[in-house]
Amino acid sequence: MTRRVVFLVLSLIASLSMPAHADEEKHHFTVALPAQWEDATRIRLVLEGLTVPGDRPLKLRVTTVTDEQQTMVLGSAGIVAERRTRSEPQLLPTFRIDVTQSLKALPKRREGEQHLTIEIQAVDGRNVPLTDIDWSAENVRLETKQK
Repeated sequence: MTRRVVFLVLSLIASLSMPAHADEEKHHFTVALPAQWEDATRIRLVLEGLTVPGDRPLKLRVTTVTDEQQTMVLGSAGIVAERRTRSEPQLLPTFRIDVTQSLKALPKRREGEQHLTIEIQAVDGRNVPLTDIDWSAENVRLETKQK
């Protein structure tokens, strides 16, 4: 019995320490919806402390799942490779992706909902997932620009 409990605890610790992108190369985040976001003229997803490979161009595609369980693309933005040859990771202090139109087009959200769960995936120019790209972000949030 004790061995079984120890095994379960160790398995749980190992699964919690896995990187976020281990699940189909997607990073899952929950972001707070800013106050009065529906009235904003611009809504951007901000990735702070973004680290990407320095030698590979890529695009980050942001999606969410609607209440009807449909995947909806909120936005995407490309990142240019820093060098052609193998290089150190590239650090982008702040990287923004415009999600204004798509976020406002989401089917009506439940009254009072204050958070949005999103997935961010590295893809190529044709939206094919890049399974061998290692990237990370220290913080992810939404920012708005009011009228």
